[in-house]
Amino acid sequence: MGLRQHAITFGIAVIFPMLIYFGFLTFYPAPEVPASPPVTVIGKEKTDDAARKLALADFREKQRVAGLVKEDFNRAMFSAMVPIGTAAILIAIFVPLVELRAGMIYGGVLTTLYGFVNYWSQIDHAAKFLSLLLIMASLIITAYRMPKDKKD
Repeated sequence: MGLRQHAITFGIAVIFPMLIYFGFLTFYPAPEVPASPPVTVIGKEKTDDAARKLALADFREKQRVAGLVKEDFNRAMFSAMVPIGTAAILIAIFVPLVELRAGMIYGGVLTTLYGFVNYWSQIDHAAKFLSLLLIMASLIITAYRMPKDKKD
């Protein structure tokens, strides 16, 4: 492949996961997470101990709830991005242009990777194994079924 084909392949590989990610965010906005604990000094006066403890307890509860919402968001992202990325790998079988086919394969791999990143620690080993097995099978099927390039 020449420079133009590499540029197209690279562009598709980078843009495809971003397209899926921002498309996902369009319909399922990311949750907001509290940024930092409450300030203990307001202006020049120090807050009293009881108010500080109450504010800190409130902040911790907001963090706990935000963590649960974030976990749901990560699960939804995993459930969307892994199948879409895997489908992109399989669809590449039917794409006649080399640079588009390669870009879809790379983009599909990066999309599935992005789907795994934030949810990896919550997935049990069996689900990890089955997901990775499906992706590996998709890559192997694509490698065997893909039409040969004229330059190969």
